Amino acid sequence: MASARSMKGVAARRSRMIALRVAAILLLGGMAWILVTDVLLYSIVNDPGLIARVETAKGWFFVAAFVLAGFKLTSRLTHELALSEATNAALVASIADGVLLLGPDRTIASANPSAARILGVERSDDLTGMGPEEFSRRFHLSFPDGRIVAPREYVSQRAFDGEVPPPYKALLYPPGRPEVVIRSSAAPVRAAPGGPVEGAVSVMCDITEIEHLERTRNQFFASAAHALKTPISVIKAQLYLLRSSLSPMEHSLAILERQCGKIDRLSDDLLTLLRIRTGALRLRPEELELRELVDEAVRAMENAEPGLVAHYRARPRVFGDPERLGQALRAQIDIAFVRRRPGTDVELVLDEVADKAAISLTYEPIVDDVEADHLDDAGYGGLGVGTHVVESIIHMTGGVVRTRTMPGPRRTDTLELPTIPRGADDER
Repeated sequence: MASARSMKGVAARRSRMIALRVAAILLLGGMAWILVTDVLLYSIVNDPGLIARVETAKGWFFVAAFVLAGFKLTSRLTHELALSEATNAALVASIADGVLLLGPDRTIASANPSAARILGVERSDDLTGMGPEEFSRRFHLSFPDGRIVAPREYVSQRAFDGEVPPPYKALLYPPGRPEVVIRSSAAPVRAAPGGPVEGAVSVMCDITEIEHLERTRNQFFASAAHALKTPISVIKAQLYLLRSSLSPMEHSLAILERQCGKIDRLSDDLLTLLRIRTGALRLRPEELELRELVDEAVRAMENAEPGLVAHYRARPRVFGDPERLGQALRAQIDIAFVRRRPGTDVELVLDEVADKAAISLTYEPIVDDVEADHLDDAGYGGLGVGTHVVESIIHMTGGVVRTRTMPGPRRTDTLELPTIPRGADDER
């Protein structure tokens, strides 16, 4: 209450200064008018009747001039005040970060539209009057490690103690919406420098997208580390067996060749993904027979993994970069080998439906479809890198990647590419 009275006192003093300035201008103007006009009137007119009539006219003129001057002066001052308020309101409303202004009672006095958007409410007024306890119950503010932020630990509440608390990262859970990651900071508001704290301003910076990028980067490195660890471990084991002469030479060499091939393909995928992320990947498209490209990829992957069965039902022609399309196809076959149940085959079918070339890979997955997608997102087994590369290359070529689950259970991953119609060269 003391803070509220202090702020009201400052506002009252400022308003009195403006009012006194207006009154002084009008008083001095009125005194000057009366003195000057009376001196002139009595110096040039001697008739009392005429003097009375002139004084009456002079008085009415003074009243009209007084009203007009008051109107002009008041209009100018109120215009400046309204313009200042509108400018401040527009400035706060245009800020991309969420801004909350807390009053002396430590509740939200006003909020800008960005705060309403971040908190998932329809209007900024829906936040007015909300205290820290109600804010905590509604939005469940917590630290990234899961600890709930106590209402008394909010930066906005700590600002009332006169300090500028250090900002922190926190999670918000707006009702019915995904979590929002914010960086929250606050500062005390004083009516005068060194005076008591009258309120607080809290700023919420939405860093959800940045956090998602950080998670994607972490998953990327985890995927690369996990994918490299397995073939390197196998290579080390086979080298040990060769040294100890416990394994046939041909069998060990075949295993070493397959694992080196995995490392080579993963290295290519990592470099390609880096070029995609930085915008440095450039395709060199040309017309090509897709069957020849698929056949070459099948032969390469047959040496890498047993159990690949290929069927060719069409000879579609496409317009694309043969090197990148071959890389995407090998990566997709590699993904199918990782997903399949051990000991089962992967069936590849090349077909053409309408104006689309379809390369389908059908297999029996080791886990159900939902869990397989979850593993892809987590980046296990190199799938995170491979799926990103395949989807990016196929999309850049104008195609799509589709997944279908069938009874059995069986899963089919299909790469669709637009075809070049037969006879297109003649039409040109």
